[in-house]
Amino acid sequence: MFCSLCQSHRKLNKFGKEGSKNFKTSALSEHTLTKDHTDITNLKVARAKLIKVSNNSVDKAQNHVGALMKIIFWMAENDILLNKLSEIVKLCRILEYPQLISASNTITYENNVSGHEMLSAISNSIEETIWKELDKAIAFGIMVDESTDISCEPYLVIYIKYCLHGKIKIHFLKLLQLKSLTNKLMSFASDKASVIKRIDTLHKYQEILEHPILKIKQIFEVHWLSWYEAVKNLCLSIEPLMDTLLETMTTTNNNIQRQNFIFLYTEICDWKLLAFLHFLWDILGYLTTLSKIFQQKKIQISNIDPIIELTLRKIQQEFLDYDEDGRLLLGKNLNRFLSNTTAKDNYNIGTHQLTQNENYEADLIVDISSFASAVITEIQERFPDRPLFNSMKIFDHTNWPNGREELIKYGEKELNIYQNFTRRKLVIFLKSGLDIKQ
Repeated sequence: MFCSLCQSHRKLNKFGKEGSKNFKTSALSEHTLTKDHTDITNLKVARAKLIKVSNNSVDKAQNHVGALMKIIFWMAENDILLNKLSEIVKLCRILEYPQLISASNTITYENNVSGHEMLSAISNSIEETIWKELDKAIAFGIMVDESTDISCEPYLVIYIKYCLHGKIKIHFLKLLQLKSLTNKLMSFASDKASVIKRIDTLHKYQEILEHPILKIKQIFEVHWLSWYEAVKNLCLSIEPLMDTLLETMTTTNNNIQRQNFIFLYTEICDWKLLAFLHFLWDILGYLTTLSKIFQQKKIQISNIDPIIELTLRKIQQEFLDYDEDGRLLLGKNLNRFLSNTTAKDNYNIGTHQLTQNENYEADLIVDISSFASAVITEIQERFPDRPLFNSMKIFDHTNWPNGREELIKYGEKELNIYQNFTRRKLVIFLKSGLDIKQ
């Protein structure tokens, strides 16, 4: 009879080498109490404990690093310097966040150098995911712009827009550092010789009709703040554009091109489409005015809220509130289009007959109300803490009172608003960002 433990560890006792001929239980009990056997047993127990302790240490280290990466990602999202990483980790320890290991450990990865390395790893992972999605995308577009950072170093900012599984996605892709910038002209180049003649035809119709010669902006030239001008120019050029399409489709010899122009002409003669374009002309004008406020060099944060409120009120009054007769006020450009195209029930622009049906006007009102409601919701979500903007006026010295007693009490309400705002942000960070439960 042999002892497998003693054999595997090459012990020289009877149970390990020769085998025992005594099959009594007392012999087995005596063997388990021998030094050779107890040493082996204690070694296996110690090894199991060591593995358990090592696994626990690895799990704690992984949880610690995972928590740090969540903190770093949150800091990057909120434009907080990584130099503040150690202070935020200290705050989390004070609040007894369980995922962080003790500060007494020799290696905690809580310095800003480790923070930069983790942030770089997060960035590389996100970029890799975007590139994999681009490989599967059916179409994509690129937008670039030059920029300079706080140290006046030149960069090229690259954004990507692509369609994946029927959904449009827009992501920041890369920030490329440039060696130098020049003031030389950089232009977008494309082979558009086939359309030059048609553009000339469009300009001739604009001259004959005494319409302004405006440029129909192409999509890669339209910055998000220029949508108003793009829609405006299109609305002002509708009649000569129709003339150009009509002449081109009657003179071209290419049957495929003729069918394309017939399709475009039919689409642009849709009364509801043109009416909605004039509605966009109106509402985008209000949004452009709001956007330009944020482009001012010296902007007072406390002055933002009145402009936001004015924009919301205009959109509400013109496109959502009905008068006593059950009609919408609408904007001036849309009202002018409606009065010009629906006179005596003749739906036309110049010599071009517009297509329409009895449900068009009702459908138009539904679309206008839906779009206007979405715009209001978007603005309210974009500026969720508007009282906070107003509270910022206490930092403008021109608003400070002259009297000493008034100055002592000045800004108490505003500071309470700011304090409540920062407290809410901290609670959201602790509960959501780090998965802390109530």
